[in-house]
Amino acid sequence: MSEQLQSFTTSFSYRRRGVELKIVAGDPKPQPDQTLIKGLRHAHEWSEALRSGEPQKALAQRVGHSERYIRRITSLIALSPKLQAAILEGTQVPHLNLETLVRGHIPLDWAQQDLLFGPNSSAP
Repeated sequence: MSEQLQSFTTSFSYRRRGVELKIVAGDPKPQPDQTLIKGLRHAHEWSEALRSGEPQKALAQRVGHSERYIRRITSLIALSPKLQAAILEGTQVPHLNLETLVRGHIPLDWAQQDLLFGPNSSAP
């Protein structure tokens, strides 16, 4: 039996989540990031609770997270509707994950967000 080596060339990107590294080759199918979706859902739920008058400390105790974590997650409501829709559809760029959003700075300007997190951005 003769063995032949085959090679192919394609562009790819990678997606990091914690210690995991995922290679994305070709045109990826939409893959909703459940962690990111859960964070976005919590951001809206917790922001609504805060707007309704629930103290942040009480909210943190009720949901079992620190006040600092509550602040970080609720900052996701400042994401543009376009980015929020992409997250829910699973069409966000491969490098966009919850850690990137909560540990970084989210600009309030939606056009700036598109530069940082949109389809033409390349920052991992």
